[in-house]
Amino acid sequence: QKARPNIPTRYTTVTTAVMVDDAV
Repeated sequence: QKARPNIPTRYTTVTTAVMVDDAV
């Protein structure tokens, strides 16, 4: 699930971390 090009990579990293944390 790749983020949109207009979204900063930093924001994507934070979102991914939150998703992983939520999954755990």
